[in-house]
Amino acid sequence: MRDILRDSIEFVLTVIGATAVILGVIALVIGSVNRLKSGTPVDNMSFNESIQHFRQKIGPKTVRITGLSSGGTGFFVEGESGNTYIMTNKHICELRDNEGFLNVEIVGKKRKYKKRVLEISTEHDLCLVEGMPNMAGLKIAKKLNVGEGLAILGHPKLFALTVSLGQYIEEANIDVAVSNKKPRQIVKPINPKKRVVPALFGYRVKRFKSARIVAYSRGGNSGSPIVNMNGEVISVLFAGSRADVMETYGVPLRYVQDFISGY
Repeated sequence: MRDILRDSIEFVLTVIGATAVILGVIALVIGSVNRLKSGTPVDNMSFNESIQHFRQKIGPKTVRITGLSSGGTGFFVEGESGNTYIMTNKHICELRDNEGFLNVEIVGKKRKYKKRVLEISTEHDLCLVEGMPNMAGLKIAKKLNVGEGLAILGHPKLFALTVSLGQYIEEANIDVAVSNKKPRQIVKPINPKKRVVPALFGYRVKRFKSARIVAYSRGGNSGSPIVNMNGEVISVLFAGSRADVMETYGVPLRYVQDFISGY
């Protein structure tokens, strides 16, 4: 009888303990959901406050680059020398004129500036353009961690400046269809099983190392700075999915670091 009673008590205590753990987990989840709904992320800024923070801090350092029928985004970046340059994608720099100049518009200013292309990287779809005097540039981050929060600032569809919040997922290879026509500014991820299809429509397939990101992006965001919560550049957006606007790809940080080295 005592053994039965002891076993019954132990069973009840086990059930009570398990119930307490489950209730604790439920409380944690509910608390996390409520914090998200109330707009209180880890950095103690609400969603709207975060958007405004990046808009005010990073927005003035972004530029819109335009061509005859398309365009993209770029941003001021600080080189190792302390000089400021404009960084964007190589496929956006295909919009340059016959003399090697791009049309650059600075956020908050009405006029367009002619800026010369200095260097391009076909391998990593990067381009460096001469900067502006007395214009501070964004700093390049030293590292990037999986799961790190981020913001993308750019001009999707060449609209006014937009800010998208998201998260870095992983580094991955993606197959990209690149236009064979000039200017070669059309870049989009494709299904590896359909590699033959792009060739029929004037595209060639190229494989890129990429930083896979969950954040909103559209055409026109190419060349956008992807920054961490400290406002440091961790990637440069170069492609996105037409099927899923939250599927975004950037140039891995180490390639951005290598590209700017020596400037």
